[in-house]
Amino acid sequence: MAKRLGAWLIVLVLYLSLCLTGCGKEESHASGEKEGDRPSLSAVVRKKERYLRNGELSEALAVLYGYVDEVGMTEEAEEAIADYFEEVTFRVTVQPGDCDKTHCFTDTTYDDGVARDIGLQLVYPEADVTETVARVTIRYAEDWQPQDDDVDVVGHDGDRFLFYLYSGPGRSSSFLYTIHTNKLKIFEVGSEWEIVDDLIIGSSTAYAVGDEISLHAYSWDGELIYGKNALLAGFVIKDGWLYYARQEIGNTATVYTVHKMKCDGSQDTKLCTVTLSSNSFLYVDEDMVEWWDDGKEGRMPLSKLHDVTQAKPTTTTQSWQEQNAQTDALIAQTLAYMRATDEYRYVYKLEFYSNMDGIISCYIKESVDSYGAHFGVDINRKTKEVQVYNMSGRCNDSFYLP
Repeated sequence: MAKRLGAWLIVLVLYLSLCLTGCGKEESHASGEKEGDRPSLSAVVRKKERYLRNGELSEALAVLYGYVDEVGMTEEAEEAIADYFEEVTFRVTVQPGDCDKTHCFTDTTYDDGVARDIGLQLVYPEADVTETVARVTIRYAEDWQPQDDDVDVVGHDGDRFLFYLYSGPGRSSSFLYTIHTNKLKIFEVGSEWEIVDDLIIGSSTAYAVGDEISLHAYSWDGELIYGKNALLAGFVIKDGWLYYARQEIGNTATVYTVHKMKCDGSQDTKLCTVTLSSNSFLYVDEDMVEWWDDGKEGRMPLSKLHDVTQAKPTTTTQSWQEQNAQTDALIAQTLAYMRATDEYRYVYKLEFYSNMDGIISCYIKESVDSYGAHFGVDINRKTKEVQVYNMSGRCNDSFYLP
């Protein structure tokens, strides 16, 4: 009898032990705080929602990225972050509002002009809450009145936002801002942007057909993937390929070459050559390569590219590398000449913006405001004549380089 009772007691103890263990597991799952050794995304989302209800917008986002830091970026985490930005919007405004955070940055694109702050904000319409998460000090052109329309939020990947800002005639800046880390990347170039898969592709500003540009591709982490210089304005992205053109200028002809490459910079291939007169320009636009040659227009589709010759090239054709070197030398010579005169002694920089029909055009940067008297210069490659223009575009001075 005693043995039987002892056996029953052992069974009872084991049963109670199993029940207690099971209850503990149920309580753990019911709380939703852990799934094994990993935090529960559902608990993180509930915490995010509590922060949103309290108007703590950046803290709500930080909770989601805290989960990503611990577990990694899963498909479910991406969906949760996307859901956050369905409720909360990011905007850039020239009315920065109050900011009690220390996340303040300075745009270093320009070192002259009037300093004004813009605000990087999160907006939660449901609770009518706006939070300024950072400020950026921008140097605007003199007498330029900033407006919110000057800013274009190009796109985003999670909480990494690419935006472009126009700060006056001939001035622009591009930025990549990551909210949860409060990091700001200032891009060297970029006014035209294309987002392709995981790449951000941007080009420098072109003011006219025939201008040369630089092209750069970045990752969403702000890392430069590749850069190309001395491309003609205008490029097309089609079916994963990027089409662009270069030029080599000669005395009697200009030789244009059309290329394509993968958007990641690989498989760069020359497709055709178009030889036109020295009074010509060519550009790639949508599905076409188009050109203007001494009053005559021409075009061919990207799907049917072939060599075209409308002028006879000479042995004096100048490569784009040689042309760039000559451009830099003429700009430096013009700046030195101007600074040696009393009238232009405050000129400290000539900022290149155009190269067309043998004319190099630059903006004038001065350390003292000349009240619009000196705005830009045109440098003639062949004659070395320099014409100085005022703000209204009128030539008010000219001279020849020695």
